[in-house]
Amino acid sequence: DAATDRMYVALVRTYVYNVCLQVGWIDLTAAGPTYTFTTIVESEESGLTPQGSMMGFASGYGWMEVNTSAGYIIVSMEGVASSWKGKLRIYDLATGGLWKEYDVDSNPTFPYRGLKRGLYDHDKGIIVGSCTYEALYGQADYRGLCIIDTTTDIITYNRPPWASVNNYGLGNISLTDEGEYLIASNGYGITLFDGTAWTLYDNDALP
Repeated sequence: DAATDRMYVALVRTYVYNVCLQVGWIDLTAAGPTYTFTTIVESEESGLTPQGSMMGFASGYGWMEVNTSAGYIIVSMEGVASSWKGKLRIYDLATGGLWKEYDVDSNPTFPYRGLKRGLYDHDKGIIVGSCTYEALYGQADYRGLCIIDTTTDIITYNRPPWASVNNYGLGNISLTDEGEYLIASNGYGITLFDGTAWTLYDNDALP
């Protein structure tokens, strides 16, 4: 965070009997060479389901966002092997308390394997995320961009009209100054979503 000269860090342990997540920050203005790590979030679980989610996060599947304007830490853990389930957690930045947790067990419309990339749109109170298409577990109709309303916990999907496929390859997402979502689409190009309409920028549109 450039405004406060803090570097936020996530530390994980994936041992099945002691699955841990620790999120905190380091003050970059400190003289060093030794720095103090200030813990905000500290979570411990056990079992195969938490292990699968955390192993995805530890392997770079999913993402962490520290949204200082909203006051949230968002941790997305994508399940990437076998029947591993994904999970999305939203923590309070000030207290470290868990505000929201989404998975397919608590909300059947949440992507079975979780979100691989996304962002929190503070103005709209929604999380916009990309997920890998899953044909099993009753999720065959969930395609395109996943949108989570954090007020109502209602989850919807918006499918790009520029192709009729199961997996649109949606990946990294950025929020523009105009409040639109700029999304990388592997194999297709770059797509822009304004909340209603989609625009695709590919080799045909920009030769």
